[in-house]
Amino acid sequence: MKFRVKCGIHSEAGTIYQAGDIVDSPIDLIKAFNNNGKFERVTVPVDEIESSVNFDSKDEVTDQFKGCKEMNLRVYNENGQYFVVDCETNQPVHETKLTAKETVRTVLEGLK
Repeated sequence: MKFRVKCGIHSEAGTIYQAGDIVDSPIDLIKAFNNNGKFERVTVPVDEIESSVNFDSKDEVTDQFKGCKEMNLRVYNENGQYFVVDCETNQPVHETKLTAKETVRTVLEGLK
């Protein structure tokens, strides 16, 4: 997941990020820091993942993943590639294509 540092500095994996920098983190920094206003989530436009992505045409498999509906997320599978999508923005909550159900579960766990 990507986050913009809104104020101060942040250190992760040996790199120091300053206000305005983008942090690519496997954990939800907003939740990890109790939504203290230091970070904002950076969404990735659908066309950056794949130009032909059309979430309406994919097979929705949300019911296979516990907690998605409560988190206002949908999960789609197209030819073995999964996409976790925010229902409000209709944009993925991850930067890369997910190729396994376990990877989807890891993304979802990071969002809790």
